[in-house]
Amino acid sequence: MTLNVDGINKKEYGTRSPSVRMDEILTEVLKVAPDMILLQEVVAEMYEVVKERLVDDEGYAKCYMIHSDNRSEDYFNVTAVKCARTNDTEIMTSFRFPGSTNGRHLLTVRRRGWAVVNTHAESGRTASDRLRRDKQLQYMQRLGDREKQNKSVESDIMILAGDLNVGEGEDRCLVRADWRDVWLEAKKTDKEAQGLQWTWKRASMCARYDRVYVKSIGPVSVACVRAKRLESVWPDLTDHVGLYVVLRRQASERNATQTGEKTSTDQPQDDIRIIEINNNLSLI
Repeated sequence: MTLNVDGINKKEYGTRSPSVRMDEILTEVLKVAPDMILLQEVVAEMYEVVKERLVDDEGYAKCYMIHSDNRSEDYFNVTAVKCARTNDTEIMTSFRFPGSTNGRHLLTVRRRGWAVVNTHAESGRTASDRLRRDKQLQYMQRLGDREKQNKSVESDIMILAGDLNVGEGEDRCLVRADWRDVWLEAKKTDKEAQGLQWTWKRASMCARYDRVYVKSIGPVSVACVRAKRLESVWPDLTDHVGLYVVLRRQASERNATQTGEKTSTDQPQDDIRIIEINNNLSLI
């Protein structure tokens, strides 16, 4: 699941402090029991709640974050993951976008062949904001190539998720690099994804800023088997809805033919609950 928690905005939520809001947000998020939780705009007091709720109480193996004092807005990305590391290739890496006035960055967590990138691209609609965001998207466009070239990791599927702050059509560089927008794919078959499209709304303004993209970089493919908006957190707890997706790894047709494995059309599809992270991955 991916969700922007609007941590620095204290005026819109009445008497609820950021820590109280974070606790209530996690209560809603945990109702769908995701394997990974990707949060953006987390502030320090929220992070303490995340660690206490998820690691101490809910059995999540690890919460990852990076922090820097060199930013104008004191918030950061957090990724919580249920599955513990199984080998030395399952590392966390981070990348700070050069020139970002918002301190925006990437946080990549790897588990059992999945490389999950938590991102928050530059906000703003000025020409300089758009230029910075375009450069960040161009960097994200090449993440798959960088991951394949990295000999210290063993990823075969990449997920890029978070608040990209893009409007429709502004993600062309990602699409050209074979990143697939899973929400658009889910709309073709999933009735839940055919309803409201926005993920951020404030007053009369709304946009689909929050996205999940996938890309195969190995001998497997990935399919989205469910996508839905977590609406219960908006507007009282944050100005975004959560985006919850269930992804399934499957042998590509070419590889399945060579190995004799069943392809996705042969596999039973009646139960899509997440059992093991090496087969299915649930993000919120």
